[in-house]
Amino acid sequence: MTTVWAGGANYRNTFGTNPNHSTDLYGSYFYNYQHIVLKQTDSSIAPVVNNAGVDSSAVTTGNSYNVSRISSHRAYLNVESRFDSNNSLIFRPNITFQKSTPNGSSFSAVTDNHFNPLNTSTNRASSENSGFNINSSNLQFRHRFAKPSRTISLDINTSANINNGTGYNYTINDVYTKHSIDTLNQFYYDSLHSWTVTPTLIYTEPIAKNQILQLTYNHTYTNSTTINRTYAYSDSLKGYDNFDSLFSNSYKFISNADQVALAWRVQNAKFNLSVGSGIQWTSFNSDNTTKDITVKHDYVNYTPTVNFNYQFSNTSHLRMNYTGRTGTPSASQLQPLTTTTDSLSFVLGNPGLKPQFTHSLRMLYANFDPGTQRVIFATLNASTIVNDIQSEVYRNSNGGTNSSYTNLNGTYNVSGFFNYGFPLKRPKSNLNFMTNITYAQSQTLLAQDSMSAVAGKFAHEYTKNTGLNETIRWTTNIKKNFDMNFSSTTGYAINKNPGVQQGNSSADSTKSGGQGASNNTNLNSFTETLSAEFTAYSNNGWLIAASFDYTYTYTDSKTYQANIPLFTPSIAKQLFKKKNGEIRLTVFDVLDKNTSVSKTVGSYGAVTYNRTNVLSRYAMLTFTYNLNNFAGSNQRRMPGMFPGRFRGGGNRGGGGGDFPIN
Repeated sequence: MTTVWAGGANYRNTFGTNPNHSTDLYGSYFYNYQHIVLKQTDSSIAPVVNNAGVDSSAVTTGNSYNVSRISSHRAYLNVESRFDSNNSLIFRPNITFQKSTPNGSSFSAVTDNHFNPLNTSTNRASSENSGFNINSSNLQFRHRFAKPSRTISLDINTSANINNGTGYNYTINDVYTKHSIDTLNQFYYDSLHSWTVTPTLIYTEPIAKNQILQLTYNHTYTNSTTINRTYAYSDSLKGYDNFDSLFSNSYKFISNADQVALAWRVQNAKFNLSVGSGIQWTSFNSDNTTKDITVKHDYVNYTPTVNFNYQFSNTSHLRMNYTGRTGTPSASQLQPLTTTTDSLSFVLGNPGLKPQFTHSLRMLYANFDPGTQRVIFATLNASTIVNDIQSEVYRNSNGGTNSSYTNLNGTYNVSGFFNYGFPLKRPKSNLNFMTNITYAQSQTLLAQDSMSAVAGKFAHEYTKNTGLNETIRWTTNIKKNFDMNFSSTTGYAINKNPGVQQGNSSADSTKSGGQGASNNTNLNSFTETLSAEFTAYSNNGWLIAASFDYTYTYTDSKTYQANIPLFTPSIAKQLFKKKNGEIRLTVFDVLDKNTSVSKTVGSYGAVTYNRTNVLSRYAMLTFTYNLNNFAGSNQRRMPGMFPGRFRGGGNRGGGGGDFPIN
């Protein structure tokens, strides 16, 4: 549940009447305050494997209650000065000040597949954080030479992140396998001071008719200081005086990168083509001041790009884009030290990590027939990662996990979207069919225990997620003062994990004493949402609107299934002579049925069921005044106060009941 208070102001002006010698000024200020209350309950099932495959599973159940207060001030300025027809200067500063005070509590319990307890963890935490961000503030000078297409520009980007915080953490971990109770009573201080500056020089030179060469050079300098000091409570001193090195991790990070790129561009009436590649030399130095560990690395990265755009007609075109980019490991991933946040699970860095390289392809086709009003829009996106930075994991004796980082091949994503729309004469309306298909493959390495991990005996686990979604939308304009719309959205998620076989419900398996929950888990889920909305308005400014959504969500768990009817009516009256004011009363979720459930299949076959509290029945009275008189038809079609905000596929709807999953 979120309460928001927000407001802002914009200013725009132009100084000078000569278009080639003038200054455009635009500025904005925005204030935002959020009070967020989040209550969640969840269950997850993760396989525990040996070298032969799945052997058993770990079942985690839990709940959490968190309250956060966040206030922010954002200021943005855009100044564009044209000295003459060939020279211009652009300055875009952007800064945000923010303060947050999150606090909350949580409980989790881990059992094996026979419900033998492994551990429980109870936590209370609170903190206060404040700081500011400079988000890509930009200074750019551009010069155009007398020769057409010959240009030069200097661009300086600056980013900064200053954040300081303090907090308290109180955790009780009961480890049944060791017959021990570990209590954490801690105070911590966190600080991040980071800034990055990137000057970029770009020169373009015409080499033939409709052909241009572009040469780019940039340098990126990053300086970051991270401080995390944790102190344990001392009973004898009655204060937080014992420095805890296991939970503390402070370091200084400096990075320098130089990149040179060359691109060839062809432009004509029918198509545009750009082919280029760059090389980047990166070196960084990370000094861990807590553990006295220094990590240095030098990388050479490549950045190929291809862009193609073909214009079949004024209303039909095809675009294709390919990019290759290198992702370097972070300082925390490379540091050869063990860190933890709860004393149950531990993470070890790997200084031998290689950079990962991502190939990305995007294709887009759009066609609109003005005569028949038919629309075709299609996109295809695909990416694959070489030397993807992933995890290698094993369950420890605490019931938690020990993990490190490794490079793996075989991670990729593919998605496609297709929209076909056309008008209907009787009744006067439009019909749209939208198809969305996604496929993703992720991976990790699993070991049975620490001895298997040291011996390198890991099982290579792939998680494969397929999403199929179809939406049919019928929008009407039957009469002058009446609109009515209908839609149906069907979503089906097919999730597969080698070693995790399709079958009966996981809870049914564990309750009957089956070998492992993960061996009999149906990983798939299904969602169907039917929606209807209407708007009726009179000539004297009265509007009556309503929306009705029915969502059914199937997750193979009785506790986490959804059958949710959502009815939201509203009534409004347009005011004043120009009808640029409106007063509206909206009652959201009259039946008081709104709730949220979800099911995800993540790394190493972990199946997570989640239920989150959401805003249910409430009434809202609003007044809207438009400074410009473009209200009119825009105010007609508002069946709900926030159309789409509280609707969705698998993340809405739910059931009741307690743990475990059944």
